[in-house]
Amino acid sequence: MTAVLQLKVEGNALPEVTEKLRAEKQMVSVYEVTGDYDVIAIGKFTDTDGMNDQIKALLSDENIRESNTSVVLNAVTENEQFELDINE
Repeated sequence: MTAVLQLKVEGNALPEVTEKLRAEKQMVSVYEVTGDYDVIAIGKFTDTDGMNDQIKALLSDENIRESNTSVVLNAVTENEQFELDINE
């Protein structure tokens, strides 16, 4: 199972929250972003129970003001790698 977490973080706690997410083995990608949320994290889980437990533990952090979690129904494409054409 794949979950996409969007998090609003208390002002100066962004480094602490992103480091906490990065340390979680289920979080395969963690991004600091612009827009309505401060962080987007992609998590991979073996089942819904594990996903629920992990998300509830993360959301108990007092530095997370708001969250939105989406469960991926179908991975159309994933981990596509491409070469950048860099003109020197």
